[in-house]
Order: sequence, then C-alpha cells, then structure tokens
Amino acid sequence: MSLSDKFLRITDGESPEDRMVWVVEWFLCSLYATRKSFSARKPYNPVLGETFHCSWRAAAAEVFPCQVTFVSEQVSHKPPVSAFYVECLEKKMMLEGSLGTKANFVGNYVGVQFLGEVELCLMEHGETYTLGLPTLYCRSLLSQPYLELGGRVHITCNKTPNAGAALTFHTKPFYGGKLHSVSGEVKSSTGEVVCKVSGEWDRCLEFELSDGTTRKYDVQTLDKSRKRCRPLDAQDACESRKLWQHVTRALTQKDYAAAARHKLKIEEKQRELSTTREGIDTTEETKLFHLHGTTWKYKYPLGTAS
Repeated sequence: MSLSDKFLRITDGESPEDRMVWVVEWFLCSLYATRKSFSARKPYNPVLGETFHCSWRAAAAEVFPCQVTFVSEQVSHKPPVSAFYVECLEKKMMLEGSLGTKANFVGNYVGVQFLGEVELCLMEHGETYTLGLPTLYCRSLLSQPYLELGGRVHITCNKTPNAGAALTFHTKPFYGGKLHSVSGEVKSSTGEVVCKVSGEWDRCLEFELSDGTTRKYDVQTLDKSRKRCRPLDAQDACESRKLWQHVTRALTQKDYAAAARHKLKIEEKQRELSTTREGIDTTEETKLFHLHGTTWKYKYPLGTAS
C-alpha cells in the first residue's frame, strides 16, 4: 500500500472501464513496491493472534490529505491464515481479504499457491472488485534460489460481470527469456479491449489504452508513501513490531545466535498456547476479524460502528 496515491485514484475513474484499468495499474505497480528485495529468505513465523497496524498518507497533492489505514491479524495457525483490512475514510474505499498458502514441491523448485479472496469495495460507485493472485515459485533450490510469479490472474467487478482483466505472469524459460514478464488485457462489458498490458512487473510496465494513449511506469522510481506505525511503547504486546522487537534488534546487530534464542522463546510460548487450545474452538478468540463462510471479514468496516 505504499503506492497510496495510485490506490486512492481508482475511485476517481470516470467510467467502470477507467476504474478497472486503475485497479490493474495499482495492482501491478504494487507488486514491486511490496518488497525491499526479491530474494529467497526465511521470514518471521507469525503467531496466532499477532496483529499489525499502520497507515500511509497520500504522496500526490491531488489526493492529499487522504490517509490509508491497514490492520492485519493472524487468525489461524494450523493452517496458517492471515486476514487484512485496508480503508480510506475520505475516499470511502475498503480492501480486505484472508490468505493462506498451499505449497507443492516439484523437483528443484517449490510452487506456493495463495488461498483466499481479496476484495476492493468502492462505496461511492457500489462496486466490488475481486482480485486473484499469481502463484509464487522458488526456483533453483539446490544452487542459488530466486523467486518469481507465474500463472493467470483475473480481476472482476460485481456491477459489470462481462468486463474484467486477465493478466498472465510468465515464468522464465529454461533457456533465454526474461524474469518477471507480464501481459494482459482489460475488456469492457461489450468485450472491447480497452487496455493492453505488457512489460516486467519489477521494472517497466506499459498500459496501452484504446484511445491511443500509452502510460509507462518505471516501478522502481514511483513515489512511495512512508509507512507510519505507532511507537513501540504505544503498541500492544501482540503487535508484530513489539512482539518481535528483540529478534529484530539482534538481526540488526548481526547477533544471529541471540536472534535464534529470542525466536525460539516466542515459538515455545506459541506451542504451549497451542497445546492449551487443543479441542477448543478458537474462532471467537480473534480480535479484529470473524469467519464468514470460507473467508475472514473485518469486524468494524466503513459504515459500521466500531
């Protein structure tokens, strides 16, 4: 969400087709912005009930002083599922979803499929966009591991069921080819192609519109909003930065033995709690989300009393 200006611009589109194109632009440009580097590394393992809160102020003058807020919670440990919710009160926009993963080991690589739904609601237009996600591949496990995205992704809107976007993330061939290539089309409700997408999602993206204009972006140089978090002394014990502060400090100091000790302490406490919960329905223990069918919904979305 560091590209908050692109996110907030979506609802300003004059037509459903314009808004769909802006959704696609924000989605693709955000892929690069969500990570500092695209290399394989072992992440922290979120614990059940762990939460994270932050916000961004829009960078672009035309959307200032809008603010985007984000909350997430680890709502399930076995299997691991994370739920998240994003909103902008000024623009009446909401984005929410819950994601789990399914890994498949094939030869010298691992494919990780994201399980769950991501929905973007534009309240001023009564539109809800459903966004798919590509598969994540970790290649060359036995030599120099690297990550790439692959597969076909669809983006649809409830008010224009015949319209939508289809994006293809191309995996690199064994010989030649480029990493991180993507292509796709956005179609109107009549089937007309209103935008063609091409490029590499970690470098340059090109959006060719049906009116003959083309928008090009170097995603590595796009203006990003600074993530804002409360100071540690104002955070709850279950918030990510406070929970993992000693691990983070040790890693920053390159004291990997201390980091491992602190990480083990957190994981041992999690195992103790897991043993206590055995045989107990823990769905009521979630702080910010509730289970709705097969997905998790935020308890206090826009339009409801918090």
